[in-house]
Formats: sequence, C-alpha cells, structure tokens
Amino acid sequence: MGGGKGGKPLSTVEKRQRKAMEEQLKQQMKKSEQREKKSQTITLDESLVSKASKEVSGLKVVTPYTLSSKLGVNVSIARSIIKELIGQGKLKLITKSRRVIITATM
Repeated sequence: MGGGKGGKPLSTVEKRQRKAMEEQLKQQMKKSEQREKKSQTITLDESLVSKASKEVSGLKVVTPYTLSSKLGVNVSIARSIIKELIGQGKLKLITKSRRVIITATM
C-alpha cells in the first residue's frame, strides 16, 4: 500500500512564488523608506531659533517635547534650541534632570 505521489499542485507552487515576490517587494520598499528618512536632517540655525522664540512666547512652561511638537523637529534639536534660548535670556530654567529640561518664559 504505497503512498501517493507527494507532489504539490501547480496552483500551490505558483501561490508560493507570488507570495515570495511580494515579500521581496515589501522589503525593498522598507529599505528605500529608511534611506529617505535619514536624508531629512535638520540642523540648528538662526531662523529655527527665531521661529522657536515666537512659538515659545505664548507658553507658560516649555519642555523639549512641546517645542519639538510645535516646530516638527527632533527632541534632541529642541533641547539644543532651549539651551540657546536660555543663553539669550528668553527662557528661564526652572528645573533640569538627566532627561528633561523644564523652562518658563520671561
């Protein structure tokens, strides 16, 4: 009583090949998106600091997160903007920890 042939139908093989091709396309799209994200770097310049100064003037308390959400920049850049504004005297340092800088407008 031998077993059957054991081969798979052609439709199953075709489905498997189609799925493999789709996976490769998805991986290529992910790689290209990652490359695009890396190219969008923003540096600290005077126009960004002046824009931040205008945004901050209406707020009571300023944190790096609030500033980054207002300006659409990374939190690390927002931290450096806050340090710059403290140096200019436009913000007053309330408290500072390892992670967060909390400031108030003058």
